[in-house]
Amino acid sequence: MGAPIYSCAGADANNLPSSAIDSVLINALDHGSTPRKIKAAQKMLQKANARHSIGDSSGYQILKREEKGKLMTFDPNLPMKNTAKVLNISPQQVMEANAIHQPDIVIGLDWPIRKPDSEIKKEFEFFKKLEINVSWAFESFAWKNALVPHAQYFQPLQCYTLDHLDLFLIEIRGVLFDGVSMPVRTLKPAELALFLVDFYRRGITRVHLLGTSSLSDIVLCVYAAWNLFEWVSLDSTTWRFAGDKESFISPFDLSRTDLCASVNVPSTALNLCPCPFCSGRSFQSIRAINPRRDKLQFLREHNWLAIANLVNDLYANGDTIPNLEKELRFRCWNQGRVDRLIKILSVVDALKDCDISLLQTVLASNPTGRQQTRLAGRQTSPKKRPRQTTRQTSQTSHPADCQVAR
Repeated sequence: MGAPIYSCAGADANNLPSSAIDSVLINALDHGSTPRKIKAAQKMLQKANARHSIGDSSGYQILKREEKGKLMTFDPNLPMKNTAKVLNISPQQVMEANAIHQPDIVIGLDWPIRKPDSEIKKEFEFFKKLEINVSWAFESFAWKNALVPHAQYFQPLQCYTLDHLDLFLIEIRGVLFDGVSMPVRTLKPAELALFLVDFYRRGITRVHLLGTSSLSDIVLCVYAAWNLFEWVSLDSTTWRFAGDKESFISPFDLSRTDLCASVNVPSTALNLCPCPFCSGRSFQSIRAINPRRDKLQFLREHNWLAIANLVNDLYANGDTIPNLEKELRFRCWNQGRVDRLIKILSVVDALKDCDISLLQTVLASNPTGRQQTRLAGRQTSPKKRPRQTTRQTSQTSHPADCQVAR
């Protein structure tokens, strides 16, 4: 068991956070498809000096092209590229890009499932992409072994249900993956919790969640890191794109404050962030930073620390569900959200070693009531201790004691 790893995605050498970075995520198309992109990625990786690196396959780019109805090919004999006219990529080319950058973990190529609005459409979407995802799993694994044998291979999973997962894993028997990666865009917290427990029951020990830094998903990762897996990681570009939209991410609960010049932030709204970038700065002074490029970089720097420190703080103070609940209630304005998360974790903790169908039934029933939650709240780690601070965290001000722009 170890602390969850928040991986920096969407970075380049110019906007990379200056604070310590545990892990960097690169992807084949953005960092390995042309000599210029390869050179820029190598510069960024050297500057980041991260302990871990993850090579993503660029499945998200395939999803975006599909949603726009743009031309895509998957021919290893054509150059790998992503232009306005065409995207071309293949499992071989993904691993060739990884062979250049030598990441610790490589993720196989997959075709992501979309987010349909009905169960029938979900079935159609899953089976439409099952054949190619099975084929790419075998190809990705074979090329990984040939080109980056030292790296851990994480198999991407594109499933809506546990039945889909069963079928896919049966189809890819022979692919000896070290861990799994999974997008969470189609999953609610209870659904993600069910998948995590199912991974645990299958003996999977390493999990990466793709493209998320939501508070709910981070809380689930913290619980999983303490109780389910040897390795838990997640990545997002939120720190960057929120900053580019002039949004300030709260270090307490990841809510956002719009600091565009056209937005009026009340003088009574206090910036309680203890990070070194915010020290002594009000929301009004941040909003007024000029030139604008300096303001955007300031917000990227702050946003990165807000998310990374929250991951570290929740893990440091979340070794049991009561301790994690205490930390969340200290941080969050939305106490109803905390109630729902703790309820999910309590049910998971009580039933994680039982038949998975029982957990599935209970989570689907959406149990209510404080007594029921407490009854289900058996703790796997009995140690209790006062809240501990980690880097860039402060207990001098309670977030609920002052008015903060949300």
